[in-house]
Amino acid sequence: MLLLTNQLEEVELYITAPLYIYKAERLSLFDKLLFTSIYGLTKTNQTTVRPDVYFMELLDKSDKTIAKSMKRLDDYGFIKRETYFNRITRKRSRKIRLVHKAREVVHAPMEIYLHDLTDGAKMLLIQLVGLSKKDGYTFVRNDELSEKMNISVRQITRYLKELKDKEFIFLEDEQSQQRIIIVNDDLTDNSLTFESGHPFAENLLQTKEEIRMNFSYAINEL
Repeated sequence: MLLLTNQLEEVELYITAPLYIYKAERLSLFDKLLFTSIYGLTKTNQTTVRPDVYFMELLDKSDKTIAKSMKRLDDYGFIKRETYFNRITRKRSRKIRLVHKAREVVHAPMEIYLHDLTDGAKMLLIQLVGLSKKDGYTFVRNDELSEKMNISVRQITRYLKELKDKEFIFLEDEQSQQRIIIVNDDLTDNSLTFESGHPFAENLLQTKEEIRMNFSYAINEL
């Protein structure tokens, strides 16, 4: 789990994925991934002023991709983008407002955003981390994951293979009815502490590299 430490506070940085976003019919997997990052920033006061460049760096996407996805989230009623006059910069700025709060959410480490995975694999991994929180593993079947994520069983199979090949998960008794999915311990019991004066959002590129190096080291130690 990522921890950001400064002189005033220690803030746990984690993904908060509302379960209702997985069921959204008209959104792409990336739209849903972007929404989880927005939701995490807005869950306290229901607004964030983060610019598109923040999400570009966090999710490794172009400005056009972020802009189009933001528009879809706005058009379909998941967020509301508002402009306001910033008295400090003396310019017009944008605020993103959360439209609906969730009753049920999944928590997972924010570092999932930063790894080299497809959008669908990231969304699946968030689900698996949530399902494995108690014991570090889950017995969930592919058809159950398909229903939870509102995508086909074939897609679930493909994303599971991607996560397995990159050692984010491990499968035991893979061919049996009691198959076990084990999430890599590095995603369920890991702490990265940054020095005072190095906030996550302002040092995102450096943070990405540190997380990748840390995760690669953990894999090599298994």
